[in-house]
Amino acid sequence: MQAAWAAIRKKGTFWGTVFKRLRTRLGAKRALIAIARKSVVAIFWILRDRVPYYELGAEYVDKNAKDKRLKYLKNQIEKMGFD
Repeated sequence: MQAAWAAIRKKGTFWGTVFKRLRTRLGAKRALIAIARKSVVAIFWILRDRVPYYELGAEYVDKNAKDKRLKYLKNQIEKMGFD
């Protein structure tokens, strides 16, 4: 829990950006728990596969969200019959 708190406090990080997105939907306490769980899962895979951790950065979350949104809207347009 303390590691998650420290991770979200640092500005411009992947975990901080994910926390901000979750906080709007879940509230601060639940978002903190979600970040703690996600970080434990990430640590498990890093230790199991023996790969180095690298920070994705805040831009990764924004770019990924934008790409998902564009893909979703494109599919919706195709469902309506437009090409």
